[in-house]
Amino acid sequence: MQRHMDFEGIENFRDFGGYDTACGRGLRSGLLYRSANHGRATPSDLEWLRALGISVVVDLRRPAERVREPSLRPEGFMAHVIENDLGEPGDPWLAALKDSDISADFFRADGVRFYREAPFEARHLDLFSRYFRALSASEGPVLVHCVAGKGPHRHAVRAHPPHGRRP
Repeated sequence: MQRHMDFEGIENFRDFGGYDTACGRGLRSGLLYRSANHGRATPSDLEWLRALGISVVVDLRRPAERVREPSLRPEGFMAHVIENDLGEPGDPWLAALKDSDISADFFRADGVRFYREAPFEARHLDLFSRYFRALSASEGPVLVHCVAGKGPHRHAVRAHPPHGRRP
């Protein structure tokens, strides 16, 4: 199964279909996608996004990240976009990086800290609770994205029902 979708200006776009789930049924293809931000989407990328029929977009980026690279949307875009402005202003990770020794130990400790703490942060609790409510009300596919499509989306996609919106 081809999971990677080769967009021109959207990095790391993946279909989560086919992955095993805890219940053993696997996730159906075409239900759940993840990617990096859409700030560099080309016109053909936007047409492809429209063709996917995305009904919910969960944007995990912080306000400064959304301002720096605003998402481009296809003409007539009607999906429910879930984002928030909660949390620390600016980019706390970049601030921590500036003060670090940029060693492997720093990156390991930061990654462990993030995955332990992030699900309980007010901003993620808000995003995920609205995401789960949107799942129960939506019929189309869901796209979860962050800055690079490599990190925070993991918490959101792990809780996605394997065969539809309602567990």
